[in-house]
Amino acid sequence: MAIAQHICHTPGADKSQKAVSAGGPAQAIRAFDGSAYAAISSNWWLTAHGAVAQISSAGYLDMMQWNDLPESELTRQLNAQVLTHPTNAAFDEAKWRSAVAAFAAPTERDLQLGVAAIHFGRELMSLRVSAIPPTVQGFNRHRLIRLLAAFANQQYLTLQQKVRKALKVQKSRRFFDMERAQQLVVEGANGQEMPPDDLLTYLVDSLPHWLFHVWQVADDASSDEPESAISFAAHAFRVFSIEHSLRHLWLEALWLGTRLRNDGGTLVDEPWDRDLAGRWLAWDQRDLQNMTAEFHIDAGAHIMTGGKLPPVVPAIERTVIRISRPPSGRRVFVTGRASGAIAQQRSHVSERDVLDRVYTGLFMDEALPKSPGGNLTCRELCRAWWILKDMAQLAADDLGPAWWENDRDVERFSLTVARDDLIRIFTECLNVTEERAQSFVDWFTCNPDDTRRIFAKSVWAEPLLPNPSTGNLHILLAPLLSASPVKRVEAWMERGGISDSHGVKGRGKAFERHVRKVVSDVLADNELLTDVSTAEHGLKRRGESEEIDLLVRVGNILLVGEVKCFVAPSEPTEKRNHLNNLDNATAQAEVKRAWADTNREALAETLNVDAAQAERLQIIPIVVLNHGFGMGLERYGVPVVDLHYLRLLLGSGCYQSGTRFERDVGMAYDTVTLYRSQAEFEANIEVLLRDPPPLKRFSERLLWRRIPFMTSNGRPFMIELPAISEEAPPSAIRDMPAFKQRKNRS
Repeated sequence: MAIAQHICHTPGADKSQKAVSAGGPAQAIRAFDGSAYAAISSNWWLTAHGAVAQISSAGYLDMMQWNDLPESELTRQLNAQVLTHPTNAAFDEAKWRSAVAAFAAPTERDLQLGVAAIHFGRELMSLRVSAIPPTVQGFNRHRLIRLLAAFANQQYLTLQQKVRKALKVQKSRRFFDMERAQQLVVEGANGQEMPPDDLLTYLVDSLPHWLFHVWQVADDASSDEPESAISFAAHAFRVFSIEHSLRHLWLEALWLGTRLRNDGGTLVDEPWDRDLAGRWLAWDQRDLQNMTAEFHIDAGAHIMTGGKLPPVVPAIERTVIRISRPPSGRRVFVTGRASGAIAQQRSHVSERDVLDRVYTGLFMDEALPKSPGGNLTCRELCRAWWILKDMAQLAADDLGPAWWENDRDVERFSLTVARDDLIRIFTECLNVTEERAQSFVDWFTCNPDDTRRIFAKSVWAEPLLPNPSTGNLHILLAPLLSASPVKRVEAWMERGGISDSHGVKGRGKAFERHVRKVVSDVLADNELLTDVSTAEHGLKRRGESEEIDLLVRVGNILLVGEVKCFVAPSEPTEKRNHLNNLDNATAQAEVKRAWADTNREALAETLNVDAAQAERLQIIPIVVLNHGFGMGLERYGVPVVDLHYLRLLLGSGCYQSGTRFERDVGMAYDTVTLYRSQAEFEANIEVLLRDPPPLKRFSERLLWRRIPFMTSNGRPFMIELPAISEEAPPSAIRDMPAFKQRKNRS
């Protein structure tokens, strides 16, 4: 999770910040003085500041395994719409106070949820009353949309400049650590030091809040624009960043159980279950590394060859290759054949390879039944996306330094493009009809009227912002140039109807077949594991029998697998639902283990072993996921793994944990040994499943940091978050001298 109030320095932002502190939103917010803690009732004051902060970890936290939050009557009243969320404009603090006062013996969970609702409700109400209305005054909708796009693009480019500067410092050292590069932090305008990925996420996820209010403004509204639209934009984005942060913090309190605690006069928002919060970060970091492996390998090849890499076979044959400016001065995007020699085109190939390698590869060529015409595919959409990405990168390079001073700069940074131009470009590059090209444009254009979707998914997969008054579109650089390709394709599948929850086509069965094939293939190549067998089709349900997705025998060990294909969670609600899904999956796996234990004759037949060996089998239930969010958790005696780790575990006795790329030398590897024989595998398999070694590189470097956040009454407020230390642990291959140094010493 990222918490930010302002992303990067903006020309004019200093003036905006002074205006905020001297007479803008901050002063108006402080006028709403008083603590939410004291607002409920006088006898809550000591509870909120004392007892709640001292809850015994031996009691309540034992119940928090897997985020098992105790039920609260307040949650039930929220679901029944007796109470409204503090994020809702209809939030009524008095109703929350009355609801809590009606409890004869409120639980600790009731108290914490009530405190959170009233605190965040007051902060959000202050914003709505005094801070948000001025953010849309003086502009019509056309001008506001243009300003929003320009500001978002300028902020993204400023962030990229900061990242390049930080990476340059790292590259000047003896070696460049790609993993450490993911942990570097940059400083925002308020002095907050945060990872660039967090700042980027916060930039994009805050846009729907501003866009929601912009969309309510009439196209023909009177225009009385302030003298500096740039300062106005910085001021507005600051307000909506705060609104987004408060909404996120409330949802974490509601669904993940974060709590507010008094720490020597400072209000601290912290997780109940620090272990689980740390796991979420470790899963996210490991997932990021798995998703960027192809990019790291390409970067390593660049190092080893001194930058003299041959061209790749492009992922798209034609794309936007340059910008021309005829005498009219109007920017024209010129299409041509992709050479494969440009870094951006190499990136497309890496992205394509990632998408084909992970589970999304199973669905890249499947028609999306809910797409325009019902026949667009994710592969086709990716090809169109890469063309749009090339176009955006050229436009960004054409802007020059991320600095703006006047209305002409606002127009440049808004990256306006005509729909007809995009249709022409897609038609020329993809050799499709205008109708199909228009489908791509429509698919990539966000719909601000669909508030449910835009607040849930932001604009990560829909980076074109419509401007109804002109019919033109604005390109948003951040989601186009930096978004996760896997999450993007997952969003397309969900929207297009390939989903097991609300879709026309499911993903589960296809993934189950894929898991069985992968496991069978890697076992066949593993020379250490010789006494093995698998069920090619799992175990089908017959009569009263159980349907088992995965059966893998290694000697006297039998893995009974429940295979699940879930979208990786990001938001608090998604995380809570994911944990619930894992709870159900582990329960199912345990039921199937119990059935297998009492039906060993069926196992003998399915696995082609004799009855005596079937009786000796030690049955271990597991849940196998398509991603790593949940790996290492265990419930009902059932550990959770992902296919990537299961492939490593069954495919070899060791795996690469790090790679060193050195010019004129090649590659060297750090290796982690899992087992050296089948006997060792059988002896250690339960430990390897419950404590996966790939997570240790993250969990052993976990630390905690506090991020300051403004409040309406000026009281110090800190958000406590887990982080991965920038200091990497010792590594033999990383820490050894460069080849030239070793050669000189010899």
